[in-house]
Amino acid sequence: ECAWIEDGKRCCHPLWPVDDTHKLGRHLREFHCVQGNEKKWVTCFWEGCNRKLQRGAIVQHIRSCHLKIRSPCTNCLKTYSRRDTMKKHAK
Repeated sequence: ECAWIEDGKRCCHPLWPVDDTHKLGRHLREFHCVQGNEKKWVTCFWEGCNRKLQRGAIVQHIRSCHLKIRSPCTNCLKTYSRRDTMKKHAK
């Protein structure tokens, strides 16, 4: 579930499936107004975070840092926080 803190309250909206980056991005836009230019600096208000990063990186940040989603290599079982990095490794 979403742990974004707004007005002192945790969102708690279900994020399922958690590996769907489009749904997570849409949730952040529609519920938490995280939108605009990809280079725009925003603050991650996920419970306990407050990290500043570019808007274009926030979905990946939440997936890897907060939801702990990893992409495993099917050849060597190494895991990567980014699917594109794992695919590059696999090649």
